[in-house]
Amino acid sequence: MSLTNKKTARSNILGKILRINSNRSSSSPDLEVIRKMKDRAQTDNPLFRLSIADYELMCKDEKTLGIMSKLLDTDKKKLRKICKQIHIFLENINSSPETIKNKMKVHKLSIRQLPDALLEDIIGIYEKILKYELRDWIPIHKLDWDIIVYNPNAIDLLDANPDKIDWEKLPSNPNQEGSAALIRKYVFDNPKYKKFANDIDWTQLSSNPYAIDLLEASIKEGGADPTNNRVDWYLLSGNREAIHILSKPQYRKYIDWAVLSSNSSAIDLLADKWEEEKQIKATNITQYHRMRDEGNIVAWNILSGNPSAIDLLRKKIREERKMTQEDYNNLEDSEKIAWSNLSANPEAIALLEKNPDKIYWIHLSSNSSPKAVKLLKERVEYENGLTTNAYNLLTNKIRWLFLSANSNAIKILEANQSKIVWGALSNNPNAIKILEENQGKIVWNTLSGNPEAIKLLEANMEKIDWATLSRNANAMSLLEANKDKIVWGELLNNPSIFILR
Repeated sequence: MSLTNKKTARSNILGKILRINSNRSSSSPDLEVIRKMKDRAQTDNPLFRLSIADYELMCKDEKTLGIMSKLLDTDKKKLRKICKQIHIFLENINSSPETIKNKMKVHKLSIRQLPDALLEDIIGIYEKILKYELRDWIPIHKLDWDIIVYNPNAIDLLDANPDKIDWEKLPSNPNQEGSAALIRKYVFDNPKYKKFANDIDWTQLSSNPYAIDLLEASIKEGGADPTNNRVDWYLLSGNREAIHILSKPQYRKYIDWAVLSSNSSAIDLLADKWEEEKQIKATNITQYHRMRDEGNIVAWNILSGNPSAIDLLRKKIREERKMTQEDYNNLEDSEKIAWSNLSANPEAIALLEKNPDKIYWIHLSSNSSPKAVKLLKERVEYENGLTTNAYNLLTNKIRWLFLSANSNAIKILEANQSKIVWGALSNNPNAIKILEENQGKIVWNTLSGNPEAIKLLEANMEKIDWATLSRNANAMSLLEANKDKIVWGELLNNPSIFILR
């Protein structure tokens, strides 16, 4: 990988760590996963229309199974495999926190209607049994392999066409598990493709938790010295599966502690490091300052955005409260809580409630936690009560651009429509009702990418931005009916051009 590309990769990950990308989604990682799972369930495959009760009935009788395989136009062997997994479906339901009444109801729902808590696991089981195939109306000659290599649902297609794979680009595929599996299967287990090992973007691969065996093998082969192996320790420090490597004494000096501070799996390692720092600071302040200047300490400003670090952050807040103002002012940014990042942390609401004077409202405006809504509502009411002059003088206030994109802030937005930033709202999947009632204010090129806006777009075809719609995961039917308007370069990045069969 070129030095320029490495710098870009590092810049991108640091941007994510510091949450400085104002265009990022307002959804938390968990909500984003759920949304993707829902998108993956909204396929044309009739298997997702059946309920668990339907499967139980079908799986009890071989004749019924045969009839259903014909009705569903699917392989009987695939149905048998699903039947073998029914007990896992039931275990997931029984272990869920739902009431008995709700569990009985879930049992009768179609797979695509399952509650969010169950959908991810069950769709994952289907993915192991079925394969992602191109929709019938996508012509093969339209495929650009330089684009399709980045599509997260293209792994099965790439597996069937290994000679078309660009091995340098493959590690950048968002489907980290699938891309790692292909690299392992071909480059490391097939002599024909072994020559491509040096083509792989090892910098990007270093952040892949599913490639940890390949990364560890590279380290063992080349030695710990970063100049002798392909692993990028900067990105490896953010890899949630790399903690057992990073914890080894011989490798600790290669850790990038700023990146590690963003790693949700590194909390114990960071806690130990903090204790070590305190001891050194108490006995040898010069050594501590040298460590700090070299970036060899826990980066509290970055850790403030880590959803898994709440207990550590709570302890750090207590420590900072005990400091004199002068000592606190002498701290570097990396040595203290960054309340801006903490305000964007979806798991930090309880800490923010106890420290309302520390909240950065611009960052809380995009906080995806449902628990943030109460704080935001109270703040909006406070700001609404200010005089125009007082409001204009306020520097720390709600950012309506971010709040308009916040999927959990709909009730606040409904009550404050004069302050809505309509471009941001047009991309908010939960804001369809407001948008339908204010169609003259919609930014249509943005709405074209909103997965929940398909009916509204169908009613306003002349306003659609077809390049944006081509990326919309829920727009397959609309795109199929208007093939002449498709922007194929955009469509090939759309995961929904593949369906599970």
